[in-house]
Amino acid sequence: MEGEEIYNSFLRIIESVNALISQGCGDVDQGDELQLQITTGDVGFGSALQGWGFTIPIIADYYSKKFGISKAKMLERLWGDNFRMPNGKWTKNEMALSLRVVLMSARQNPEQLTGAPAGNIIGIVGIDKHIMKTATLSDDAECFPIRQMKFSVSPVVRVAVAPKNTADLPKLIDGLIKLKKSDPMCISSESGEHVIAGAGELHLEICLKDLEEDHACIPIIKSDPVVSYRETCRKKSQVRLTKSPNQHNRLYVYSQAMTDDLVEEMESVCSDLY
Repeated sequence: MEGEEIYNSFLRIIESVNALISQGCGDVDQGDELQLQITTGDVGFGSALQGWGFTIPIIADYYSKKFGISKAKMLERLWGDNFRMPNGKWTKNEMALSLRVVLMSARQNPEQLTGAPAGNIIGIVGIDKHIMKTATLSDDAECFPIRQMKFSVSPVVRVAVAPKNTADLPKLIDGLIKLKKSDPMCISSESGEHVIAGAGELHLEICLKDLEEDHACIPIIKSDPVVSYRETCRKKSQVRLTKSPNQHNRLYVYSQAMTDDLVEEMESVCSDLY
């Protein structure tokens, strides 16, 4: 996504949250006071995958000291409809231009190679039926497999998809299979409907775009994003007693958090199965 598209996506999310706040407040004035404001630091931007985060006032404070301008002016420049031409405006009217494509980043005609040194990214065909997401390929039978990449976030935002034309259902299923192979963090499930899960709304938008334009190549219908919430326990609970219907059997139960080693083992087994 381009910078302007990301900016508009953030605006839609913040406006949706503010709309929910207004609906939950009976008093109009109170609802206005509780609205999220970007310039006051109510909203933070970050990446759980890369481990960073910030608010607009923090960035404004840093750059205002660096360039010697007021923090209020920097806040106006950092967030809002501000546009700047680095070399100045050279015309007052709209101009129509035609450009010639010199280089495409996604090459349509790949070249066949007999070998590639370490550090290069290449494509291998003919193995898609045997590999789902990740694998270690080697001609040595005693080669130890490379450890699978572990992500710090999990797919929690879900969207149900369906083809606009029911006759395109096989193409949608085939596209979902290709999407799962191409994106290691994207998962899909079939529970009466086809559901795609991603790490966030932006990640989900990219997956849906790839599904519709590259993998399935059909128009699709998608539902509103839904976040799946889960409960957990941090320490050992109290012992609870339950009895069988005939009151002859007693069952004592308590719950506690699983160890990290057990969780990693379960995740590795599940990744091997799927």
